[in-house]
Amino acid sequence: MSKRQLDRVYKDWRRWCVYPHYFFDDPSMTDVAVLYAQVRTPCVFANAVDDPWAPPVSRDAFIKGYRNVPFRVRDLHPETKKQPIGHMGYFRPSAEPLWDEMLKWLVTQKQRAVG
Repeated sequence: MSKRQLDRVYKDWRRWCVYPHYFFDDPSMTDVAVLYAQVRTPCVFANAVDDPWAPPVSRDAFIKGYRNVPFRVRDLHPETKKQPIGHMGYFRPSAEPLWDEMLKWLVTQKQRAVG
């Protein structure tokens, strides 16, 4: 990304962070709520409880935008004596034990769609 693009992303993000429901409350983005409401795919909304950027309360604000989906909520807790999960830790090899649950859920969704 160029510096100009990064500046734009930063300014958008900063503006949305002042709203309780992020960009859903931004008066210049009224189409976002309509688009999110059109989603019908089952979802799992998972967040690390130690994520300083997107804690579960932020996740919960986003979930309101997906008002027509069946969903589950999952709070991810770092195991004792292991490294924190944080914002991107779910994608580190150390978090691999957490992946099994999600992979099983994805397989059941595929089976429902096919079967």
